[in-house]
Amino acid sequence: IASGSEYFGMEPFVASGPRAGTIHASWSDRVIGANEAVLLEMSATVGRYNAPLMHTVWTGSLTGEAAEMAVACAAARDAALAHVRPGGSPAQAHAACKAAIADAGLAHTYRKRSGYSVGIAFAPDWGEGHLLSLGETEEKPFAANMVVHVVPTLRIAGTAGIGLSATVLVTDDGHEVLTSCPVGPQR
Repeated sequence: IASGSEYFGMEPFVASGPRAGTIHASWSDRVIGANEAVLLEMSATVGRYNAPLMHTVWTGSLTGEAAEMAVACAAARDAALAHVRPGGSPAQAHAACKAAIADAGLAHTYRKRSGYSVGIAFAPDWGEGHLLSLGETEEKPFAANMVVHVVPTLRIAGTAGIGLSATVLVTDDGHEVLTSCPVGPQR
């Protein structure tokens, strides 16, 4: 907001610890504890154009399956992004995302699409999944000037949730990442 963002198309999501494993959990009076993931999703918006970002941070040390999920989530995002280019297939991007997660032995934590298009948005949503969705059956090719939110999110209900996304502009010869966040979960 201090940098000029306007009202965005969906409320911010803030979920910590076991609540981070519930999709689109909103904030509550739960106290964030030590050594747990905090899943954040929000958007910057200018002229009703939204650029969402999901990112996981943690308090203390992230260990065990949650740490494995963070590594796999970053690899899945990068695998999907490799297909986001003119003529690329959203279904292939989704398949690459799922394969990276499966290669890490975490296929059981992933049960959704790998992204969706975004553009001008009004509440209650910033997504345009009805126009283009990075899913198994989406064959409409990527084209220059499309904007896509690539958002792999690994979740184990009641345990943890890890999400690392990027909103990208499809360019004439590839893509440009519009969102800025350090690679990987941060403390």
